[in-house]
Amino acid sequence: IVSGWWWFGFRGRGDGPALDVILYFYPMYEAAYRRVAMGELPLWNSHQLCGISWIGPLQVGLFYPAHVLYMLLAPPRALAVSQGLHMAFIGVTTAAFARSLGLGRAAALVAALLFTVRGRVPFALFSPNYFEAIAWLPLGCLAIGDLAAGRRCRGASVLALATGMSWLAGYPQTTIYVVYTWASLVLAMLIGERSTVRQKVALGAAFAGAIALGGVVAAVQLVPGLEHALVGVRGTSGLDVQRMGAAISPAARMLFQGAIAGSPFAYGVAALATGCAAILHRRARVAAVWAIVLAVVSAAFSLGTRTPLFALYQRLPAIGWFREPDRLLAVTDFAIAVAAGIGIDAIAAAVGAGRRAPLLLTAAGLAAVVVAARVGRAPAAELPLVLGMAVAVVAVMAGGGGAARLLGRRRAGSLVAWACAALVAFELARNPWHHEVVPYDLDMDATYGAFAESFRTLARRADHDRVWIYGNGLQATIAHKMATRFGFRVIGDYEPVNLRRQSDYFTYFTDGSVVPKRFPFVFMGDLSTLVPPPSVPPPAARRRLLDLAATRYVVMPPPQALRPVVQAFVASGGFVRGELPSFAFFENTRALPRAFVTHRVRPAPEPAALLEALARPDFDPLTESYVEGDPGLPRSEVAVPRGGPARILQDDEEVVELEATLAAPGLVVLADTFAPGWRATVDGTPAAIYATNHLFRGVPAPPGTHRVRFEYRPRSVTAGAAATACGLAGMLVLALGGGFVRRSNRVSTG
Repeated sequence: IVSGWWWFGFRGRGDGPALDVILYFYPMYEAAYRRVAMGELPLWNSHQLCGISWIGPLQVGLFYPAHVLYMLLAPPRALAVSQGLHMAFIGVTTAAFARSLGLGRAAALVAALLFTVRGRVPFALFSPNYFEAIAWLPLGCLAIGDLAAGRRCRGASVLALATGMSWLAGYPQTTIYVVYTWASLVLAMLIGERSTVRQKVALGAAFAGAIALGGVVAAVQLVPGLEHALVGVRGTSGLDVQRMGAAISPAARMLFQGAIAGSPFAYGVAALATGCAAILHRRARVAAVWAIVLAVVSAAFSLGTRTPLFALYQRLPAIGWFREPDRLLAVTDFAIAVAAGIGIDAIAAAVGAGRRAPLLLTAAGLAAVVVAARVGRAPAAELPLVLGMAVAVVAVMAGGGGAARLLGRRRAGSLVAWACAALVAFELARNPWHHEVVPYDLDMDATYGAFAESFRTLARRADHDRVWIYGNGLQATIAHKMATRFGFRVIGDYEPVNLRRQSDYFTYFTDGSVVPKRFPFVFMGDLSTLVPPPSVPPPAARRRLLDLAATRYVVMPPPQALRPVVQAFVASGGFVRGELPSFAFFENTRALPRAFVTHRVRPAPEPAALLEALARPDFDPLTESYVEGDPGLPRSEVAVPRGGPARILQDDEEVVELEATLAAPGLVVLADTFAPGWRATVDGTPAAIYATNHLFRGVPAPPGTHRVRFEYRPRSVTAGAAATACGLAGMLVLALGGGFVRRSNRVSTG
């Protein structure tokens, strides 16, 4: 049912193309998995942002098993198959979790539909890594049920699998939400279920061990990700409210104006009202209380600074690292789906047993929903539907009594449950679709190849140097990722999970500060504007930073070149207009070589002061460069000759080899991103790499002509892979151990 709903209800519908999919995921999936299919593991992308890790930002989900589809099919087709399978998986596991609570089939179907065909799950279709990470939430809940029931080996192995897969999907914020949700379920069971202290300790220990094992399973991606995060733009400390976007959370609109009807996020009258009866379910009362409390708390957290509870949210471990707390609404959706399923089952049981309390509580819920709709919590045009659905729910409950006399209480209860499920499905089917459309039928070559010849020409001209694609906005045909697709280097990117050095460097160019002064107050990888913040000189005053990054060419759509701010920047000097089909094309005659020698260094001050010095028009890195650490070279008072360019002999993504001639002891500088994992040799002898001019790499070398080789060989990937192998072995032992225990029990019983 869920798969059919996705195929016929969601596919092809939307207000516009899913921009994240087109601008980020399709190009990255294509480039990464093309290399994997050729037997190569992509580690370093030298084409974006002066170089950045493939694995560290996590978002590609390079090791997520379902992504094998991208090796077999074109990205649009692979995404369609993947999302169809994931939708079915979410629906089945949600229904299975509901059934494990003792709910009937109708109630389980309601829970599955409410979680999968409305709200954040379909909204996440155009954010594939979020969608894949949240998909494992229901399976983990099912595994916790096994743990609580004493099926430790099976429960732990399945929970470890769910944890590892969610991490590997590449959206750590969602996985952290998922783990917190599982932990809250375990806590509810520890408090609410009758068990001995020993059993409670065993459950808590098994849960913690399974979560840890899942992290080890995903270590091949998490260890490089942690290495990246430690030097990343966000670090490992919490974001402030402004950078988190907590003051402008859209959750208020979704919850207060769209939760009842007339919105893609609407639960519907029937679901909200029947969920009120969940608390009276006799067998699943612990799960009902858990679901209701979880729904309330997660909804309050998602509202950001609108509630005092947000102070607690910020203090929870790991949660404060991430932006946009409204992403937590997926957990709210799951909790309400479970509560509604339990509520419908409670109503069915009440009809079967002749009890009135669940029916009265549902009626009270209906009254509250109707009042909320009448005071503006639903669009005015939806009021007739709200009233009609309220009447329909009352009619179903009233009809249950008559059906009980005719058919018997048990059959009448089942009939009421299916009638409630039909009402829920009817309302969900009426929900509008205001989301973007996922382009499953996108023609990759037509979209990304529109300017293929121009980009190939640009790649030949730029050679070892860099390009700035300015003013590409949200146009897929000239997106930043075209650099990766066509093999030329650019200074920008669409990569929110970038490095602190990259953020400092390029934010200083655009904003005159290492701290972004404009929304979203986080560097997203894009140098998107030449308009400075108030009271800040224009970027032309800091264009030396472009020169230092070997930015040889500036390319933009022709209309952009007519803008006064662009004309003023070009007129600042050093730019010569050239010819490139379909683009306005400028050569930067002041660009410095990407590899060069300097014989004098100065200790680097703190980033803001350093970038102010680097941005001066008269700064000459070949005469003197700033270095973090002491490479043992002459200080500024020692007279030494000016350096010169180095020759690039090999220029691959993960290996760059230079030939450099030095007149005195000096530093061989490569204007590529300084990052963990890079190693250097001078004539085959290992050499230290120093952060030079804030963003770049420098290697000390003696006088003479030398071969300097940079290789990207991150130990984090090797260590992570070894840990993953151990984790998989541990998970296999658990799974086989469960089978051994079951066989032993059968033998003992016999």
